[in-house]
Amino acid sequence: MDFYGIAASISGNGMVIGSSGDGASTGAAYFPSMSWIADLVEVCPVSPEVPFSVDAFPLRVSAAGSWNASSDSPWVTIDTASGTGNGEVGLTIAANSTTSPRAAKVTVEGAEHLITQAGAPVGTSAGPRISAPGKLKAGNKGKIKVSVASQLGINLTAKASGGAKSKVKGGNPYKVIVSKLKGKVTPVKLTATDSLGRTSRKTVKLKKR
Repeated sequence: MDFYGIAASISGNGMVIGSSGDGASTGAAYFPSMSWIADLVEVCPVSPEVPFSVDAFPLRVSAAGSWNASSDSPWVTIDTASGTGNGEVGLTIAANSTTSPRAAKVTVEGAEHLITQAGAPVGTSAGPRISAPGKLKAGNKGKIKVSVASQLGINLTAKASGGAKSKVKGGNPYKVIVSKLKGKVTPVKLTATDSLGRTSRKTVKLKKR
């Protein structure tokens, strides 16, 4: 193998090494095994800090071969547990119901990824509070202005009775549009749920003119 290594090239987990002579005055190319390359996995960012109410978090993975991901904490679940090459690990993070920060470790092959989640702000012990009028006059369509007092993320839903249709529009404060009113009085049930899963309810009665 005269002049073995005179030229070399690496791509992914493959390599070719050239030699200008192999003892018989002819050139040769050699393809050594590089399966160990597949073990090199990097995750980015390495140590992120996330808010207490995060629902989803993508973790970028840089890898040459296949990989598997796992979590050491029940409040961090893996949506994408395996893959090949560069990609993303989808993580679902539960809201932190305490005021103390916490940490979890996600492992992708040999690479460790530490997630630090902030504690809930002081004063979030009470659930969301709905502010809306108890009664309103309306025609064939009613509009209800609803605000929710909460430091957390809120999901507001509305359900009208008597065959009427309801839709929630905008952010806090919300607009609840109720259409196809039929009876003299249409109750509309409002439900607010915060990112810790706590709920509050209120009923608004729409009286048809």
